[in-house]
Amino acid sequence: MGKSWLKHLAPEEWAVYGHELFKKLQRKQLPNRYIHSLSRRDGTQRILSCNTFVLQENKGDMTGLLCVAQDITGIEGAKRELRRLIYTDYLTGLYNTRYLYKKIEEETEKSERCKDPFSLLYVDIDNFKHHNDVHGHQAGDQLLQKFSEILNSQLREKDWAFRYGGEEFIVLLPQTGEEKAWEVAVGLRKNVEQQLSLDYGITVSIGVAQYRPGKDVIEQADQAMYRAKREEKNRVCVFSEK
Repeated sequence: MGKSWLKHLAPEEWAVYGHELFKKLQRKQLPNRYIHSLSRRDGTQRILSCNTFVLQENKGDMTGLLCVAQDITGIEGAKRELRRLIYTDYLTGLYNTRYLYKKIEEETEKSERCKDPFSLLYVDIDNFKHHNDVHGHQAGDQLLQKFSEILNSQLREKDWAFRYGGEEFIVLLPQTGEEKAWEVAVGLRKNVEQQLSLDYGITVSIGVAQYRPGKDVIEQADQAMYRAKREEKNRVCVFSEK
């Protein structure tokens, strides 16, 4: 940067940063290059790309440490925005199918490695086409946004919500078996009914499926959802091979 960046650090930040550097030096674990986030005296966060060099005497004893840092806050911010655009549905703000497949791949690998269950909810908004035909596409978009807000409010911290297409949504529930997933789905169905049924005439049908090795969990949750549709809608059905 051409300037000393240490003087811009908040005192408490410098104390923590210096302590971490010292510990890594003692363990000989200090990387030559790393990314670090720090707080400035004015309270702003900066992201630095740091290159470190250990200064030594001829005998090999360390005499000091040189750290050259480049402020890459703007670059990292642009990367985050690009990731947001790539993985987010523009209308609802939920994650899109591209990110859904990525997360399912991660959860599948984790499940098969650690024997950790995960489940999916396949959610379809009942009578959405009729609502669109009667009230128009703009009203339909507003309804999708309203539903997405309700969906997000029902998620646990570890859950993920995706717009799968049109009026179809998928919720990924890590570390969750079939029984608990059913409870989450029932809570979501009731909440949607309470908030959207009276004013919009809208309910949801939800299919639940727990991942099983070698099986397509999306397809199974989809089958369960269509069974809920056939059984009067506004229902939750769990996938069964029977």
